[in-house]
Formats: sequence, C-alpha cells, structure tokens
Amino acid sequence: MRFECNRDECSDFNLISTREWLEINSNGCYAASTICGMNVRRQHGLLVVPTNVNDQVSVILSKFEESIFIENRVYELSTNQFTGGVYPEGYRHLIQFSLNPFPRFIFEIENRRIEKTILLLHDQNTLIIRYTLKNQGNPVKLVLKPIIAGRDAQELTKDIQGVNTDSYIDDGVVKLAPRPHLPELSIFFNKGEYVPAPLWYHNYTYPADKIFQNDERIDEDLFNPGFFTHELEPYDSYDLYISTEQVYNFDYEEIYRKEKAYRLQIRKEVSGLPEYVREISRKMEIMHIRGNANQTLSLPTLFWGDINLREFLLSLLGVMVNEKNYSEVKQNIVFLLSRMQDGLLPLQYRKNTSAVSYQAADCSLELINLSYFLFKKIKDLNFVEEKLYEPFRQIIEAFQKGTHYNIYMDKDGLIFSGDKQLAISWMPVLNDNGKVIRYGKLSEINALWYNALKIMELYSQQLDKKRMMKKYANMAKKTKENFLAKFWNKKRKIFYDFIRDDFSDDSLRLSQVLLLALPFIMPDKEQGKFLLRHIKEELLTPYGLRTLSPKAGNYRAHGSTVITRSDPEYYNGVVWPWSIGVYVDAVLHVKDKNSKTLKELHKLLGNFSKLYYDGCLGYLPEVLDGEEPFTVRGATAHSLAMAELFRSYFTLDALEQNLRETD
Repeated sequence: MRFECNRDECSDFNLISTREWLEINSNGCYAASTICGMNVRRQHGLLVVPTNVNDQVSVILSKFEESIFIENRVYELSTNQFTGGVYPEGYRHLIQFSLNPFPRFIFEIENRRIEKTILLLHDQNTLIIRYTLKNQGNPVKLVLKPIIAGRDAQELTKDIQGVNTDSYIDDGVVKLAPRPHLPELSIFFNKGEYVPAPLWYHNYTYPADKIFQNDERIDEDLFNPGFFTHELEPYDSYDLYISTEQVYNFDYEEIYRKEKAYRLQIRKEVSGLPEYVREISRKMEIMHIRGNANQTLSLPTLFWGDINLREFLLSLLGVMVNEKNYSEVKQNIVFLLSRMQDGLLPLQYRKNTSAVSYQAADCSLELINLSYFLFKKIKDLNFVEEKLYEPFRQIIEAFQKGTHYNIYMDKDGLIFSGDKQLAISWMPVLNDNGKVIRYGKLSEINALWYNALKIMELYSQQLDKKRMMKKYANMAKKTKENFLAKFWNKKRKIFYDFIRDDFSDDSLRLSQVLLLALPFIMPDKEQGKFLLRHIKEELLTPYGLRTLSPKAGNYRAHGSTVITRSDPEYYNGVVWPWSIGVYVDAVLHVKDKNSKTLKELHKLLGNFSKLYYDGCLGYLPEVLDGEEPFTVRGATAHSLAMAELFRSYFTLDALEQNLRETD
C-alpha cells in the first residue's frame, strides 16, 4: 500500500491522531498505533501477541518513549494522551509519514532529520524498528524507553503488584518477563547500551477507546524497565529487534528486501483488479492465521476479542476465492463439526468449547451453506459423504425435533427460535428493559433453513439416497410455501422481518437481504424485485447496507464514539460495510447479469477506496454511522469487510470476462 502524509497534513493533530496504521502477521501478532504515535485504543501496541491462538491476544510492548538530545537540549518524539492532556507533543516534529509498504516516520529537529521505520515479520513474532539520521551535521543522542503493558488486549491495568520489574541483559539482548503467564520479551540491540532504571508511568488514557458504563478503569499505569541509548552519526542507523522468539538473522537490509517482496507480490488471478483491491488480496493472505494441522482461521475483527463464528464462516467465502486453498476450508469445516452440540455450533471460534456460548440458531445452517460453495468449486463428493452428510443430517434432525434455546421446527415447517430472554439471531434487538424483541420465526433463519434443506436434497441426490432426497425436497417445499404465505406483506409488497403468534414485524432490516442473496431463493421474481427495490431505497449507502431502515421508529443512524455488538445502535441503523457482498449477490440473483448491472455494481464498489485510505490505513472498518459523513465506529480493521469486498470484485470480474467471451 502507498500512502503519504506531507508536512502540512502532519501539522493537523486531529488527522494524525485519528488515522491508524496496522502491521499484522500470519501468527496473529500485530503492531498498531496512530500516525503521530499516540495509542488511542487499549488494543494498540508495538508488539501484541496471541497467548492462545484461537482465544486472546496480549499487549506486551505498548510503545517506546523516544527522546533526542542535541548537545544539552532534549526533544521528545513521543506523543501520549494522559488524564491531564497530551504530553509530550512529539508530533510537532513530525514532517512526513508514509506506508510503502511499511510505516515510516520522518522527524525534523534543528535541521536534523530522523527517520523511523517499523517492520513486523510476516511469519515470526518479531518487530524491527530502525532509526536513521538522514543528513549531515553533528551527531544526536537517541534515548529509547520501552513501555511495557503485559496485559490482555481488552483490559486496562492499574495493578502494579505482581509485575516483574527486573530486566536481564545478556550479550546484546534485554529480556523482560513482566508476568508469568505471558511470553518473555527479548529486545536485541547491536549498538549503544542499555541502562536498567525501573520507572512507572501513570494515567495513560485512550480517547478512541470503548468506555463501559461500569468500567472505572479508564486509564492505566505502564512500566518502563530502563532505557537504550546510542549516538547517531550522520547516515548512521540504530536497530532494535523486539521478539517473543529467538532471533537469528540481524541483517536488516536482507530482511527488509524479503519482506517488501512478500508484501508486494501479485498473483495472476487479481492482476486486473484495482490496485487497492489487489492490496486487499495481499493483506488477506497476511492476515490468514495458520493454526495447527486440524484448524486454520482468518482473524475477522481486529482490536476486539473473540473471533465471532458468524463472521468467520462468511469470511471463509472470501478466503476461498482469494487463496483457493480448499484443503484449509475442509479442515475448518471438519474442526467446527467436531465442536457441534445438539445441532448447534459455538458462537465463538475457540479451542476450549466449555468457555463459549452455543446461543445461535444460524451458525450451523451457515456452515451447511459454506459447504455448498465449496462443493460447487471442487465437486468432492467423497468429502461430502465421509465428513459432511451425517453431521448435516444431525443438524437438520436437531432443528426438526427441537434443540436448545427454544429452537425448533413448527408444524408449518418454519423454524421458531428464542424468547423474551434469549436472543439467538445475528441481530439481537432488545427493548429498553433488556427484553428480547426479535424472536419467533425470523426471516434470515428460515432463509438459511430452506437453503440447508435444498443443499441436503442436492447432496442426497448426488449420493443416490433417494428416500432422503425426497424427504428433504418435501420439507423444503413446505417451508417455502408457508414462508411465502405468512411472511409476504401484500400491502407494502415486502416481507415481514419476523412473525410469532398473531404478531408480524414489518421493519426492513439488513437480515432480509439473505432472502435474495443465498443460493436457493424462496421469493418469486416479482417479490424479489419489490424487496430489492426497498433494500436499495432504504438500506443501501455508498459503503454497504444499514442494519435498519430509517422509516423504522427505533432507527438510530449515529452511535457513540465506539460501537460494539453489545450496543443497541449496532443493530438499529448503522452501516455494516461487509454487507456489500450479500447485496451484490442479491442484485445478481434478481436482476439480469448484463453490462448495465455490472457497471452499476462496480460504481458502488468503487466507493470503498475512500474507506481503505481513511481510518485504519489499508483496511476496512466494521461499522459506520448510517448517515453522512458515515463516521467510522467499532473496529477499524475488519477482515470480513475486506473479504466480502474482494469477493464482490472477483465475482464481477468473472462475469465481465464471461460477457466478453460471449459477445
């Protein structure tokens, strides 16, 4: 990715304190902060590592406090937000920032230019920081103080008890072990010296952080074990290798060259797509976290905690298109089926299922849907027969007979799920008293149920299981007939969002796009056109779909500083950028796949280039306000949004090629 912030832009503190950069590798390790170097989220840090690949990450090294001495004059390069204000104001010396492809900062002090480059290795939990004096003149003294957090990325700490404040120096490496349950941190240096000088810094705050109502810990104390010093001569460089692993190669130039080549590689399949989409393709490969032999995963949401299984399953569609590594998709499906309980899958992707919730009616049905896309790609009937068919049969049977969380198939063939206490859908809407509003027969659950039945009908036919094929065909027919009879609102020419007893909710929500986006569609062509028109007029924005129509009484277009899944506004009007993928699918199912349709969709997708170069540079956000200026909320780096945007571009590109070949 190429991005540059010039001298004038660097003087805009609001800009450089809100635009973030992120380096991530295939181990799930990352480094992140803002252009000015001020950490504005508790999840920011220079070395954030997974302590358990499928569960949590921990901020080991928060940052460096950086000082420059010219003769007896001291200048600070660091910028922090404390409870009393911003201090120091090192951003005032920043004259240039660039990503090409690594974060690079240039500071100017008394006509001296100091360049800092940050580089995270793509396959090792090792961060390299290089400082270089870029012009002639007298040398400058560089002083660097590592600031240690040693905590889970979702937490803040004011507890200084139990922290090991000792640092150990051994042959050019400083070793730190702040807490026994965290990996040891090693900082390798080949010049200058390190001086132990334990010191606590108090009251760091994070202005873009999520502050919970009952969370009194809105600031934290961080530990500095000592400092590194080195006299920088003109054109001299000073390198620090920071790692939780053993480092063997200290040839910066060789490492830089290899890492840059890796980041900039282009595969033939994406060579014709826009530059920023090719960069998304590269990032998806880098962000693709490899687990063990039985499981691999892509990290859907950065800066938050658990890996949401819904997002993971959807992101696998983009990973499948991007990497074509179908064996990994197979491994994931088999792994998830091994975690199935009574026809349900856990809502979080974790190794330890005792710590997760199964309160989701859609995840196991989503998995069946994912298998269909895989089968279309590779036609591996043996895999279906040996690994999928029986577990999928068990899922259907569990829903048919009834399973946990009030999930069951009613007499009309439709799925009922949840109650006033149980929110089991991906849009858990609550009233002011915390009671669940959205329960009963939900539109998207029944759309997924219908698709699961049709997919099992297909698998049964392919495996010559005629009795089972007839059974699933009859169940699907009954589901479709009763869905269309009970969900279609003739007056508004729209489908109800959910129904129960004598109540029908006619709110238009993002969830209803699944009625048109899934492979097997229940609405007829006329109903599909009406629904798509409503979605386009009421939900569509330049950056994806609103979660709720502005015509609804509880519509909320604007949220607080940071929106998470626990906030009501997350489901009542804000935009989910990843929804662009299902919208494109819906349009292509309803409208003719001609050049006019493809041109309209390409124009819509082109809007996302602005998001890509705003917020977290080179990434797409999780949530936006529902109205202009579409302010970024929630996580600023959301790989599901990137996966779905890439998949949409790839789909349109393939259709355009087909049109050219048939002309």
